[in-house]
Amino acid sequence: MRLKLDNNHTIEPLTSENWEKFEALFGRRQGANGGCWCMWWRLPRPAWQTLTKDERRAAFKNLVKRGERVGVLLFEDKLAIGWCAVTPPGALPTFERSHISKPIDETKAWRASCFFIKAGYRGKGYMQQLLRGAIWFAKRCNAPALDAFPQVIGSRTGYIDAFMGVDTSFHACGFKKIEPRGKFRCAMRIEL
Repeated sequence: MRLKLDNNHTIEPLTSENWEKFEALFGRRQGANGGCWCMWWRLPRPAWQTLTKDERRAAFKNLVKRGERVGVLLFEDKLAIGWCAVTPPGALPTFERSHISKPIDETKAWRASCFFIKAGYRGKGYMQQLLRGAIWFAKRCNAPALDAFPQVIGSRTGYIDAFMGVDTSFHACGFKKIEPRGKFRCAMRIEL
C-alpha cells in the first residue's frame, strides 16, 4: 500500500518491510527526539523513563512486527525523510490522558500525534505531505475522523515545540479548529 504524492515523494505505512528505513530516519542510536522511538505517548512516564533508547526501539519494533497500525513514512525516492504517528483510539494512553490532547468528544477518531522530519528537509512543506498521508492512511483504516493537537503558530518557536505539528499545516490540509488547548495548542479535526 503506497500513496504517490508526486514524481519523487510517496507515503507508506510503517511495516516490518520498511522498518530499516524508519530506523535510518530516526538514527539507530538516537531514536529521533530524545530517543523517544515513538513510545512517549504509549507508556506512563515512570515506565518510559526506566527504558533505555534501545529498549524503546525494541518495544516499538515489536508493535510494528505484530502489525499494529502506528503511522506513515514520507519517502523522497527511496529515502525516508519524514514520519507521522497515526493511531486508532486507545493506542496512546498517555496522550489521551493529557489535558492538551484528551479526546475531543465520543467520536472514535484516530490521532495524528507526532511528526519527525529529517534534518535538512525541515521548513519545506513536508509536514503537509505527511498530513495528506495521515489522512489517506486513516481513511484506508475506516477511521471516522482524524484529530490532532498542534502548536498554534506564533505561540512559541523551535522545532521541538512543533513535534505535534503546527496549526497552519493542518488548516492547509482541511482540518478545522475545534477549541484552544492550553496557551500554545489547539484541538483540530478532519471528518473522514
